[in-house]
This record gives sequence, C-alpha cells and structure tokens, in this order.
Amino acid sequence: MSRIIPFGNHARSASQKSRPSRRRSSGFARWRDAAAAVALGALALIGLTAITNIDRGFAQAVAARDDRAGVRVRAIDGDTVAVIGGGERIRLPNIDAPETGDRARCAAERQTGAEATAFVRAAVAGKPVSLRRIGLDRYGRTLAYVSVDGRDLGDAVIAAGLARRWSGRRTSWC
Repeated sequence: MSRIIPFGNHARSASQKSRPSRRRSSGFARWRDAAAAVALGALALIGLTAITNIDRGFAQAVAARDDRAGVRVRAIDGDTVAVIGGGERIRLPNIDAPETGDRARCAAERQTGAEATAFVRAAVAGKPVSLRRIGLDRYGRTLAYVSVDGRDLGDAVIAAGLARRWSGRRTSWC
C-alpha cells in the first residue's frame, strides 16, 4: 500500500509528489516574454547612451581646463607621461609607440619601446612642458599634446624613428 502525502487540498501518493507540471505556455505568454526582453534591451541601450554622453561631457570638461605651461612631467613609456606631483597620466594622441615589458609582442617591439621611453625621459627631464588637453582616452588618461621647448613631443619621437603617427588603431611592431 502506498503512503499518501498531503499536498495542499489534494492528497497525492509518494510517486506523484515530485512530478513536474507539463503545461505548455500560451502564445500570449511567449509574446509577453519576448516584449519584456525587447523592452529590457531598449532600456539597457538608453542607459549606455546616457553613460556615454556623461563620459563625453566629462572629457569635454577635462579638455576645457586651462592648458598649462611650465608643468613638469616624467616618462611612463614612449607615448605616455605623468604630471609630477599631480599624478595625472597624459597620453600623446598623435603617436603610436611600441609597448614595453610584458605587453610587447616580440623582442624587437620591447627593444624599440625601451628606446622610445628613454628618448621621452631624456626629452622631458628637468624641463617645463606645455600641455594642450583634448579629452580622455578609453583608459581614463588625459589626451594632450605635449610641447617641450616649443616642439611637439610626439613629432619628436616620430622624427627619431621610435614611434608612428597614430592611425586610429595599433599596428604590429614585430
């Protein structure tokens, strides 16, 4: 004799208690779920657009700050410097310098990257520079043209053969 287990207002046998319902969803329920997914996707897109516009506004506010002359910077790598005492990282927007250390894809890129870093280090050592900010990059660094003794630092690194003009995307140094 099977044991009867009370289940709500109905009694079911032990063999029936864990059987899942096999009801099919109606066409309306499927339509409702699809409409909810589309609405959720639209809200996500609106949210991303708002965040992007906020970021653009912030980038414009950074770019609108007074350009500074007489700033001291130190080299991070061939296309990035940092303001001494302020910690602001500045990416040179007009060049693509090779990567250094573990980020380099081959020995030739690592070597050229080290040379570019040494060049920038020597170019800015102890000299005041002028900054012309234009916004932020995707990593939050300030994009700015840096001038040393009236000459654009990015152009000087390119002229030394240690960087390329920025084309909008990285190309291989290997």
